[in-house]
Amino acid sequence: MTSKTVFITGASSGIGAEAVRIFAEKGWNVAATMRRVTPGLFGDLPNVRVFTLDVTDFDAVDQVAKATIRAFGRIDVVVNNAGYAQYGPLELTSMEQIEAQYRTNVFGVMKVMKAFIPHFRENGGGTFVNVASLSARIAFPVFGVYSSSKWAVAGISEAMNIELAPFGIRVRTVLPGTHASNIFTKMDPAKEGDASVYAPYVRNFLSAHKDGVVNHPSRAAQTIYDAATSDAWVFERTAGRDASFLLTMRRWLSTRQWYRMQVNGLLRPPSPSSLRFLSWVTRGTARVETVSDPRLEGQVST
Repeated sequence: MTSKTVFITGASSGIGAEAVRIFAEKGWNVAATMRRVTPGLFGDLPNVRVFTLDVTDFDAVDQVAKATIRAFGRIDVVVNNAGYAQYGPLELTSMEQIEAQYRTNVFGVMKVMKAFIPHFRENGGGTFVNVASLSARIAFPVFGVYSSSKWAVAGISEAMNIELAPFGIRVRTVLPGTHASNIFTKMDPAKEGDASVYAPYVRNFLSAHKDGVVNHPSRAAQTIYDAATSDAWVFERTAGRDASFLLTMRRWLSTRQWYRMQVNGLLRPPSPSSLRFLSWVTRGTARVETVSDPRLEGQVST
């Protein structure tokens, strides 16, 4: 029996790298793509081939898609995992940052899908797994631009799952919670204006998430594998206990209750009991230290 093949973007570390290993260990051929290739990466996995790809280079997306199809003959699953997080108040976020966020997180996903839809259609089927975020269903302050980009990913995924159904093509979405990934350690802080007016509120909000125990990226990677291989009619899957918990909380709380809870997170730092509760919710297995920006981290408001 011929092994199936998966194409994965953003595979150099974190969730993408774990996904490469899970698929490879399950006997799949893997086209692992990333912006910068580390020599010897995945050298212990003979069924993995590494390709250089920046998803914001749309010509390169077409070229690499064709190259992987030539190399493997057929691609069965495409995992759109590449992305990064921009954070900070909208007022302080430059338009260049907003455009860059969308070019990677949204336009890159759309371009990769466009590159492989004809191949899937000609083969009578295929599966796209688009990695969005818990932020695609719950928008958080300070991460408004990032959240909006992930809402866009969820939106195009849902539409394409219907639009492409006549061709046997499935689209699945994964919503990870907080995972130990470079997306959190290499965040792009807002760069314009006077940050001091927002500093205490940003600091209060980030203090609930900084240096915390979070989900290991293998959790999200396993969810990606399940989404790609399961015959169950499940369009959208959460990854991480925190994602499931917060989505359930959002459904149960009234709009006013949810709003007040979020605003309180800006007005005052979390209490020790709140931090313990957050750790319990996540029950994480890895630690993450988020990026810090001195301009946005002033005196804590109490």
